[in-house]
Amino acid sequence: MLPTAFSGTVTRFAGNGRKLGYPTANIASNSTLSDGIYFGLASLGVYQDHPALVFIGSPITLGSEDRRLEVHR
Repeated sequence: MLPTAFSGTVTRFAGNGRKLGYPTANIASNSTLSDGIYFGLASLGVYQDHPALVFIGSPITLGSEDRRLEVHR
């Protein structure tokens, strides 16, 4: 897989990640990446090139079918 960059606006969802102890930044993005979990580098505010996990897909285990992109650093 080739390196891919994306950016977008952080949006608020139900806060389930934070409740489970894994807060995420939910990014409104039109990413064309396949659904899955990726390793990446996040630049959020003062955090520049911070290691992060990226989830792309629908969190059906939490009752949602909306496709989203979530970043956990």
